[in-house]
Amino acid sequence: MGNRIKALRKQSGFTQLQISRFLDIDQSMVAKIEKGERSLTTVQLSKLANLFACSEDYILGEDTLDKPMKLAFRIDNPSVDTMRVVSAVNKVAANMNMLDSILEADYDK
Repeated sequence: MGNRIKALRKQSGFTQLQISRFLDIDQSMVAKIEKGERSLTTVQLSKLANLFACSEDYILGEDTLDKPMKLAFRIDNPSVDTMRVVSAVNKVAANMNMLDSILEADYDK
């Protein structure tokens, strides 16, 4: 799990400090999570999944990211509030993708 979080964080261009502020934890805790020395709470897991636009199962290593969501945000040194907005937008987009999948499945019947 830790390696996946680190990879997602780097791909997204966030620092450990930014993630720590977003999750309201110490930067050292983020480093420990990435090293596999600490676990995430369910709330933290949900927040990261929304921020990184992936499933909680993907972060946990139980799923592959077969359809990564691609949303482009131009943000230099984002504030926690900006990260919350990005997370909310990603959550809405993920819900829309899920609804599209359901509708496609119903249409194919």
